Amino acid sequence: MARFFSIEKGRQPPFIPTAIGVFLRHRRGSSSRSEYAPMKLRKWDFLGIASLAVGILGVIGPVVWDHIKAKDELRVSLIDASQVIGPSQKFDGLQVNYRGNEISELSKGTLLIENSGRTPLLEREVVAPLFIQFGKDSPLIDLKVSRVEPSDVTVQLDYQKSLNGAYVKFPLLNPGDRVWLSALYQAGKLNFSASGRIAGLSKITVDTNPQSLKDKDNSQTKTAIVVGFFALLMLILGSLGAKMTFDEYRFKSKVKAGKFVLPALNSRIDVVNYVTSKFDFTTTREMVPLIDKIYSFPDVSNFGATHEKDVKDGIADLLKKASTNVYYTVAILIIGFFGVWYVFQYLR
Repeated sequence: MARFFSIEKGRQPPFIPTAIGVFLRHRRGSSSRSEYAPMKLRKWDFLGIASLAVGILGVIGPVVWDHIKAKDELRVSLIDASQVIGPSQKFDGLQVNYRGNEISELSKGTLLIENSGRTPLLEREVVAPLFIQFGKDSPLIDLKVSRVEPSDVTVQLDYQKSLNGAYVKFPLLNPGDRVWLSALYQAGKLNFSASGRIAGLSKITVDTNPQSLKDKDNSQTKTAIVVGFFALLMLILGSLGAKMTFDEYRFKSKVKAGKFVLPALNSRIDVVNYVTSKFDFTTTREMVPLIDKIYSFPDVSNFGATHEKDVKDGIADLLKKASTNVYYTVAILIIGFFGVWYVFQYLR
């Protein structure tokens, strides 16, 4: 994607940045030709490598980090809790009974059991099933499964009133599978722990703070936003690279088939402007021999027609030696589409 800028002989402009950060300098003191001092960077050595670096840091990096953090994990979280009846809310003579048992206060909480890892949890891998133990200061009144996601998740809840806890068993829990439990208990705050032994699972994560689950969701949202932004950037850069690859193929095919026609160009600088604009998919280094060749001829009227054969031979040699953009383009587009896929997976 190196682009030359039009430079009249005899002028001394400063270094001029091109579309990818290469520079072209027109030196003073030449008598019959312009001399160019290109940077030692190829068109895609800078833009391509820079784009890949941005893609790796902005798309691959966050996804890999998120993947590393989300190892085999079973999470039990308290997502909400509210007090229905508190001790101070009772009136004289008012009795509250639940299934024939008098209770002094009543609270309701919702627990979420989730496979937040990246591998399925299978029944044959369970050595000791998941057991949720509620604290002595949070005596359970009742516990039941209120919801599962997806709807075909099978779960068995074995509520042990004497243990103030429950066993939760499942034949299969895929990544992202969720089970919601509704708990009624006699306390203002719900305290619990979780235990179990499952092959490949180092620990069961317990989260008793509903706010932390929102923070976790916000963190994932931020990751998706970052990945989405850089994925879009990669697709834009990849589209530019695809256009250049198409132009490269089109011109190479024309030259190879002998169908390339040099338009009528009056002056030497017109020829320079033409080749540097039409063949901007080449590198500065690749372009320099052709520009030097053009400047080796005196500037005469109808320059293009006078030196048509020499210019066309120089163009053919340029295209023969020009490196292709297709590999960087494909890599950048793959990173872009991967980022878009990741964002869509998050939104599902």
